[in-house]
Amino acid sequence: MNTSEKNKLFEKVEEYIALKYYSPVVEEMKDRPFDDFTGLSAPSVANSYNHRPMDMLAPAPRKSGRRLEEVVDNLSESFSKMVLRLIDEKGLKDSTVYKKAGIDRRVFSRLRKNDYQPSRNTAILLAMALNLSLDEAKDLLEKAGYSLSRSNKSDVIVMYFLEEGNHDIYALNETLDHFNERTLS
Repeated sequence: MNTSEKNKLFEKVEEYIALKYYSPVVEEMKDRPFDDFTGLSAPSVANSYNHRPMDMLAPAPRKSGRRLEEVVDNLSESFSKMVLRLIDEKGLKDSTVYKKAGIDRRVFSRLRKNDYQPSRNTAILLAMALNLSLDEAKDLLEKAGYSLSRSNKSDVIVMYFLEEGNHDIYALNETLDHFNERTLS
């Protein structure tokens, strides 16, 4: 990616963050004296931080081309089984997936044995390597006991990449680094 493409990507991510990211207002306000809040209503506090209270309560819309039957049929599926099923459905090779995700072959063989509990970052890297949609990635992360949060800037950046169908892990890590967030690998 050349400098112009990087800058364009960073601008788009910046816009996405501005729309989707909800920084914890409590964290921003925790060091303020109590007197600063006297007479303020909840909407005025939220508006002063450019937040729309109702939007903060509403879940992010989930788009998916999947049928309800598919989702219901796979409710009891483990993380490992879901990864292996997705590899088969997408016609990918195990080696392609674990190399793209930057996972060691021995670790992946544990996943094959169905006794693997991934780290959060590994689960995200596998979602990227499997070219998952945002909705599919959320389901995969949930199987591992994780989620993506709109109040975590690095999660919002990951959501941007998944929503845009950009599964370039190198570009994702570069973008996370640009926004002073920890990279995934």
